[in-house]
Amino acid sequence: MKKSVIASSQDLLQAYFTTFAEFITTLDKRTSGEIAYDNEVMAGLKRGLPIEQALKAAGEKNPEEALQRDKGTIESIGAHYHFLKGHEEIMSLHKHLALQEKREAALCAENRYLLSQINQREGAVGKPGRNEPCPCGSGKKFKKCCGR
Repeated sequence: MKKSVIASSQDLLQAYFTTFAEFITTLDKRTSGEIAYDNEVMAGLKRGLPIEQALKAAGEKNPEEALQRDKGTIESIGAHYHFLKGHEEIMSLHKHLALQEKREAALCAENRYLLSQINQREGAVGKPGRNEPCPCGSGKKFKKCCGR
């Protein structure tokens, strides 16, 4: 049986969460100041600033959280923020898939309910007799209309 797109995506997300569990745990332990600093750096990178300028701009807004950097560490800091950007995109996808899954579950439940209502009505009404008026509303007898 072929997997749905949502199920396949969930498998990939689970693999991501397992592989990067330590990084994700580290992200969860950030203080509000660190989160604000990271958000400023990310905003600068999204505007197209090089990592050095994004770090400088974030440091001006959040001086107590500013990272100490030099020519040797700038590459690893840039890699960290590149990964963080990807993580944010993955988390956004995860939220979108969870919402989509809830919508599909609600739609399936609604369809099951409607189908049960239709089945109940068909069972209660049953098939009309040959000489009864046709339920389609044509005014003809059932045997001369839809009963053929």
